[in-house]
Amino acid sequence: MRENSLALGYNPFKILREFHESGRGAAGLFEGANAYLAARLSYLLVRNTIYKVLYDKFKPFKPSNDLNWKEKAVIAGIAGGIGALASNPFELIATRMIADGAIYQPHRRNLPGFIPTF
Repeated sequence: MRENSLALGYNPFKILREFHESGRGAAGLFEGANAYLAARLSYLLVRNTIYKVLYDKFKPFKPSNDLNWKEKAVIAGIAGGIGALASNPFELIATRMIADGAIYQPHRRNLPGFIPTF
């Protein structure tokens, strides 16, 4: 069995030891977490708001007072696309922060993240 495998996966103890030896500690596991949280929240806020606005605009006035599944799918696709566009900058920040941790120390950019630390 390989040294880095544990039941066909990676050995979590070895990964934690490498984090500790690199000087990043347990905080290294949460690189980019604040930017990722901002991305998720912005996506959900924009997507749900746009879906509700479009749904209320196109809702028919009939006894069942509901749209069929095809109309709901189109509205959901539009809302999801706009939400993805709105959250894309935060996803980019999170990806760059996570990738920055894999670079050797002299070449790191040491990005502060979405929420600055004082």
